[in-house]
Amino acid sequence: MTRSAMALLRGQWQESLRQNALTWVMIVFWLVIVIGLSIPKRHRQAWVHAIGRWENRSRWGLWFAGLSIIYTLTRWFKFL
Repeated sequence: MTRSAMALLRGQWQESLRQNALTWVMIVFWLVIVIGLSIPKRHRQAWVHAIGRWENRSRWGLWFAGLSIIYTLTRWFKFL
């Protein structure tokens, strides 16, 4: 993931995706966290509540964890 992030910082989008596609997902995750921390405190609770409702409906956390494990195992076995 480090090599992928470095390629992304150099502007090499395709190389970044080739190295590790989950880097992009993690960047989106951290952007959501940073936005949540940077909004005023009175609005932050609504932000947290909206994300919680979305998670309860979609169970995106479980889907993401499962797909991440499958993706990682697939990459590992490719190199064996």
